[in-house]
Amino acid sequence: RVVRRVVRRVNDLYDGQVPHIENIQDIVELELMRAGLFEVAKAYILYRKKKAEIREEKRKVLNKDKLDEIDKRFSLNALRVLASRYLIKNEKGEIIESPKELYERVSTLAVIPDILYDERVFDKNGGHEQNLAALEKYLKNLDEYDGKI
Repeated sequence: RVVRRVVRRVNDLYDGQVPHIENIQDIVELELMRAGLFEVAKAYILYRKKKAEIREEKRKVLNKDKLDEIDKRFSLNALRVLASRYLIKNEKGEIIESPKELYERVSTLAVIPDILYDERVFDKNGGHEQNLAALEKYLKNLDEYDGKI
């Protein structure tokens, strides 16, 4: 019954538009209270408050205004470890790299030796000819995959 009311209310208020998750959660709270489920509503409100506190703490740890999808997947303790040990900091000690950028940096650095020592790219005897057409095709493929990762 409560779910039907929530769905109806969302449809009435947003009429085909995509509401923000916070708006839906507000409607859920209201409908729980209207249904007389005050203990459930209270637990839901406390749950939302705790999640908001965790998001705020994550923003502080990462020195960011908004968290991205990668940031949200990490626990608070994991982000603290990343921030203290692995994320790049400026000369003032402020974090200037996100976890997503860390993964991009590490994956790029990890693949460079594989590319350099791939027999199709590197010949230790210097017998390889440059093939710019193959390079252009390779770079084009990278651009295609970039949007899908």
